[in-house]
Amino acid sequence: MRSTDLDEEIAALAHTTGMKKLLDRLRTERDAMREEADAAVVAEFPELVERADAAVRRQVIDATFRRVVHRLQGRGGSDSDAETHRAFGAAAAYAGVPLERLTTAYRIGARVGWTHIRRAVRELELGGEFALLLADAQLAYVDELTSNTIEGYARAVESTYHRQARERQSLVEDLLSGRATRQAVAELGWDPADEPAVAVLYGDTDLDEPPQPDLLVGTFDGAVIAIGPAGTLERLLRDRPAVLGPPVKITELSRSFERARRLANLVTTGTLTRTGALKWTDELATIIVHGVPEASEELAARRLDPLRDPSAERERMLYDTLAAWLDHPGKPRQIAAHLHLHPQTVHYRLARLRERLGDQLDDPQARFELALALRYRHSAR
Repeated sequence: MRSTDLDEEIAALAHTTGMKKLLDRLRTERDAMREEADAAVVAEFPELVERADAAVRRQVIDATFRRVVHRLQGRGGSDSDAETHRAFGAAAAYAGVPLERLTTAYRIGARVGWTHIRRAVRELELGGEFALLLADAQLAYVDELTSNTIEGYARAVESTYHRQARERQSLVEDLLSGRATRQAVAELGWDPADEPAVAVLYGDTDLDEPPQPDLLVGTFDGAVIAIGPAGTLERLLRDRPAVLGPPVKITELSRSFERARRLANLVTTGTLTRTGALKWTDELATIIVHGVPEASEELAARRLDPLRDPSAERERMLYDTLAAWLDHPGKPRQIAAHLHLHPQTVHYRLARLRERLGDQLDDPQARFELALALRYRHSAR
């Protein structure tokens, strides 16, 4: 039955003798209904006693009763009663009461009310059609006040989320600019033994769903960042596109941020090709060789150009052999084990490598530059 049709049928009965008798009976039993409804809800959800005291609960029950009576009289519900249910929904949200508990509480209260109405209809001999109409009306009215309550609840949740987001963002800015108070830092509850760090996030990295209580997520200087204990950051960001700055003292977080952003720039510009989270402390050599890209390019060209070959397979063989030689200089057997080759094959490869590079393989400075050039080439691929 549509709401407008139901209202019209109720309005047609509002001035009948039967409706007047029913309303008189309900007014007489109002206090009993309030006590029964409150007791039933508290019995189902005892924790509600701690989050909404008796006065508040009874205020809501009374507002519900008035709304039902007004509608049965053919009058619209008052704005103040609707606002009472919105305010109750908001208060429940702030108190941490789950929304499903609220809607269940309304159904429990409605069941108590319907028990009184059904008994009154039977004792007043108002007839089955009258009872069915009242049942439809009660369901519609409970839906209406539940809707008001959910509206207030949703507004409070949204308001709380935005307020908390603003507070988190403010704390992020204070931490990175050195303005954070000792109290604010202490309230974070981080383990003093696990130094904090800053991570720069890029790509599709969402740390707010679900929320991570050990992290502060916000923006700073145009970058999306997360701040938290270094161990926690590493654990939560392990498989995500992010760059972790070095662990630092709480007063030096700006340094961790600057380093994380410098490494992140290498990734986002395509200079480095990596997946998952990167740590500044694991990429120091790579960062050094990319500190002045032009110098690294010239170094790689000067040291590695002799390895260029029309055959891509032969060129790859030369690079692999060089990398193994630099890891195990002068140790053909270890190189053979590393490359899973026969020692004779390694001797052959080393001879081909020496034809290209000559005495560079024996010069410590040249070997150092070859290693840097290889790292640059590998990270830039």
